[in-house]
Amino acid sequence: MPPVTDSAEVEMYCERKEDTHIDDCTHVERHDTSISGDDSPSKIIRKTTSVQLYEKISEVAMVISKSEELYPWANVLLIAITIGAIEYIPTAALAWTIPLRFRFLDWMVENYGLYAMVLANIALSMGLVCGAVLLTLLVVPCTAGSGVPQLTAYLCNGELLDYDLLSIKTVVVKMVGVVLAISGGLAIGREGPAIHIGAAIGDLTNRLVNKTIRMTTGYKVPFDGLVKSNVVMMGAAAGFASAFRAPVGGMLYCVEEIATHWDIRAHMTVGAQMFVTVAVSAFTTYAIVRSTRNSEGFSFSSIIIFDGDEAALHDGVIYTYTDILGFLLTAVVCGVIGGVYTKASIWVHRFRQQCTWLKPMYAKVIDAMLVAAVTAAVFSSESLVYTHCKHVPEFDDDGNHRMLAGAGAERKYVQYSCGENSYSELASLSLTGEEGVIRHLLSRDSVEFQLVPLLIFLVTYTPLTVLVRGLPLPCGSFVPNLLLGSLIGRIIGEFAELTFPDSQISVPGVYALIGAASQLGAWTRTMMAVVITLVEITGDVGLIGPLICCVVVSRGIATHICHHSFTHELFYAIVDEPDSHETPMLHPNDWAPPGPKSRRVRRSVDHGSIDGGSVADGYGGADTYYRPQTTIAEESTADITVDNQEARV
Repeated sequence: MPPVTDSAEVEMYCERKEDTHIDDCTHVERHDTSISGDDSPSKIIRKTTSVQLYEKISEVAMVISKSEELYPWANVLLIAITIGAIEYIPTAALAWTIPLRFRFLDWMVENYGLYAMVLANIALSMGLVCGAVLLTLLVVPCTAGSGVPQLTAYLCNGELLDYDLLSIKTVVVKMVGVVLAISGGLAIGREGPAIHIGAAIGDLTNRLVNKTIRMTTGYKVPFDGLVKSNVVMMGAAAGFASAFRAPVGGMLYCVEEIATHWDIRAHMTVGAQMFVTVAVSAFTTYAIVRSTRNSEGFSFSSIIIFDGDEAALHDGVIYTYTDILGFLLTAVVCGVIGGVYTKASIWVHRFRQQCTWLKPMYAKVIDAMLVAAVTAAVFSSESLVYTHCKHVPEFDDDGNHRMLAGAGAERKYVQYSCGENSYSELASLSLTGEEGVIRHLLSRDSVEFQLVPLLIFLVTYTPLTVLVRGLPLPCGSFVPNLLLGSLIGRIIGEFAELTFPDSQISVPGVYALIGAASQLGAWTRTMMAVVITLVEITGDVGLIGPLICCVVVSRGIATHICHHSFTHELFYAIVDEPDSHETPMLHPNDWAPPGPKSRRVRRSVDHGSIDGGSVADGYGGADTYYRPQTTIAEESTADITVDNQEARV
């Protein structure tokens, strides 16, 4: 919109723009661009420059708003760059807090002993987790959990279960909460929150683009449910891609796990837009990480499994035909464990929602702090039970021998109670962070782990990942299952080497990668996304064939044990009506514009559940907000109370 100075110009402008859907020309913003005799030369120059700049912006915005080709690509580039930059923030925060936490524990061991370190770790974990829980409950309860079930439910029918689901507050609380929770030592991941953050940024960026077009041109972009659905999916895929720097995996994960209305006919356009979004967002995050990787106090190897500059894991022949039976055994074991693990996770989540004494806020905080205390106590003290030490092949003699840099790419070996130039195998698994453990398990060098510490860590780590289900804080489950599968595969690989020492069997690290893919397939029930993501993370393309076969086998076994994945179980609990056997679906073309916040309807829900507990008396209260689709008579039978009696239903 060109600058206007008087009412006559406003009327002429409105007459020229009758075809631009301006609702009320009296609301056209007026800009004081008149030049008076009292203006100084510098002020005149500034006014003239601002007028010219504003006119150029208005022209560009008008072209974009009128073009069916430029408008979506403007969203694509802005969403991708914004998500890539913002996703760097939690990555950098964790790259600073995780090493800082372990350096503090190392200092406690050197100055006060192991028992003091255990107590300090428990106190630190409880404090950080308490902060994450209070932030979630008091500010934005819908940020609890991964956020993927809520996003899938929104894409299913266009109904926002919570007004803040895609708000800027959600982005901030999600980032801070997940950093506090992971820094507190809980057995959780950050990929779920990254997906939720990306989806929210996608929606916010689209709204910003529309608002900019309206402010500069006066043209109001009409609501389009298909565009809204696409930007949310693009944002979710870009969030995953930035978290793992796996663009193809991010797109496939969105298609397999989140998208409910993927139009094959529009794949040539929407698919291309999403492809560019994930590529640009992953590159943006990677570029910022590379530019700051040498900053003092930051260790990105603590949160990034493998750097893009590192070589692929394999060297020479990756696997032989004699490994096929071992790979299939790994897939079967992961399928069985994955199915039982899913059932246990669903049970724990439901228990937290249905337990009456966990409804008060103080009870939820105490519950989370107890889980944090147990997790910290187990990880800190289990190495006191198994005290076996091994010599470090290479170590960093910088005067700080407690945390030793060993062979491999940024692998960390923890000295714990061992002597100089030695490390504790079990402590190197329990006190290096989840990404550090995955590096150990997937490694294919000469440094190996014995079966005993691997089995001890498997027995202790698995229940700790189940205990976090339903806690009122941001958390993901992709990385814990990646670690769990790698651990199972590594154990089978080590056992195979001991059983058949003279046969040509792949190194245990190969079995660990097979186990990681199998466990992720059993947990997420996705196939292409799991295989491609692991190939992108590790740079290992030689195992694609065995990875595909093992993922299909483990996924089938897990589905037989537990029909739905954990995420889908929560999704169906959100969208399914209690008296209906069909999931309500609404194509984005039929979505209605979201109403104002004051016209939301509060429904008492006793049958649904949201990841983290925003519904069904979960964490966030027993009430949820949604855009009404029923009549007043139906609402009365469903025990619905209306906040605003004059709300139109």
